[in-house]
Amino acid sequence: MAEIQQPDEKLLLIDPNTQQPIAPSKQPGYYPGYSTLSQRKFWDAATRETVEKRVYHIPQIRFFTADELILFQAVVDRILPQDDRLPEFRIPIANYIDERLFENRIDGYRYESMPDDRDAHKLGLKAVQ
Repeated sequence: MAEIQQPDEKLLLIDPNTQQPIAPSKQPGYYPGYSTLSQRKFWDAATRETVEKRVYHIPQIRFFTADELILFQAVVDRILPQDDRLPEFRIPIANYIDERLFENRIDGYRYESMPDDRDAHKLGLKAVQ
């Protein structure tokens, strides 16, 4: 696994062989050049609809306020950095979390004594401020 350095406040991966920073790319990782969308002809209609909706219809921010979104995006960028991707190929993670919270969809269960996801996110952001 390559190390990570922090020049100019950007995280860049370091090539383990050359020790030089690796420039961001369209699709970094284990399968460079692989395109999920190239597999469309093998999918059923439900899979095609789901994947294409995620790729082509990025949800608008509706749950977080403008100020909360700035902080939330900073948190997402620290927990799941995408500095190894070109900006136009980064996954809009915050948008999908915002959509789930706006629609009040949960991924499973929660303990009765815990706040619901929407309240938990708001409380978490207040704690980070």
